[in-house]
Amino acid sequence: MRMPVMVVELINAIPTAFELLFFVAVFVLLPMAIFSSTRPAAVGGLIVTAALSSLLLLLASGMQVFSAWGLPGVIYAALFFGLGLVPAAFAAALFHGTASELIGLSLMLLLPVCSGLGAILIKHGD
Repeated sequence: MRMPVMVVELINAIPTAFELLFFVAVFVLLPMAIFSSTRPAAVGGLIVTAALSSLLLLLASGMQVFSAWGLPGVIYAALFFGLGLVPAAFAAALFHGTASELIGLSLMLLLPVCSGLGAILIKHGD
């Protein structure tokens, strides 16, 4: 398989992977948190979900910045923007993208934040 084809397949797989993580978090891990015997597994799963969805957010942010400003924009955002690619992706979506891109990035930002906070609240709720 050639490298450009692999990159396109990775780009196409990001929404599917994000949806899978969302449904696992909501329909598997959160119900597991109801029972005290499965709470540790639910907390661990939510932490893994937060980490993987953060990685997907970083990849999607890099693609958003690249599509708006090219490789120099990605390098500048990663090195000099301060907080990194995610705020630069929001700026790129706001100024050069569509509303659906901005909403998609917002939803992709909510999953790692909510998963991490949910894991902390479940762990300290015992």
